[in-house]
Order: sequence, then C-alpha cells, then structure tokens
Amino acid sequence: EGDLQTVPVEVEAKQPPVDAAKPARRKMAYLTNVKTFLTFIVVTFHITIQFSFDGADGIGTHDYQLADPSDPTNYANAKFRSFLTGAQWFTDMNQSYFMAA
Repeated sequence: EGDLQTVPVEVEAKQPPVDAAKPARRKMAYLTNVKTFLTFIVVTFHITIQFSFDGADGIGTHDYQLADPSDPTNYANAKFRSFLTGAQWFTDMNQSYFMAA
C-alpha cells in the first residue's frame, strides 16, 4: 500500500507542466551600476545645492558673506565662499543633462 515507487496516475496528471519556453531573466549588472551611480549623483547634487547657494537660506548656508548685513541687496565687497566655484560647476554640469532629457 505505501510503496514509494508506485504513484497513482491521477497525481501525475495533476502536476503542472514544465514551461520550457520561459527563459530565466538575466540581471544586467551594468544597468544596476548606472542606476546606483545616477542615484549617488542626484543625492550629491541636492546636498551641494543646500550647502552652496542662496536658495538654502533656511539652514544658514549662504554662498557669500555680506560686507554690510543690514543691506542684503548690496553685494559690493561681499566675500564668496571657496566652495561656491566647485559647487557652481558641479550643479551646472548636472543640470545640463538632468533637465535636457
């Protein structure tokens, strides 16, 4: 009665057929690397914006120091931060292809 060698025909007929036409999905490592790199660039871009440009005045990281703080529109003799030059280049380069697509 409990012989493992004999399997009823009804049980064999109920097994799902093996789908030989469905190939296994290949993971494309280069696409994963591109997505990881672009995610890093986007996060770095937004951090750079916060710490370099006047748009980040909510956290007190202006890109300049006014000679006369009582007149915020007078940029004469203002001292610009050294980070500004590199940040300007980095954000301009990234915006050229972020916004171009």
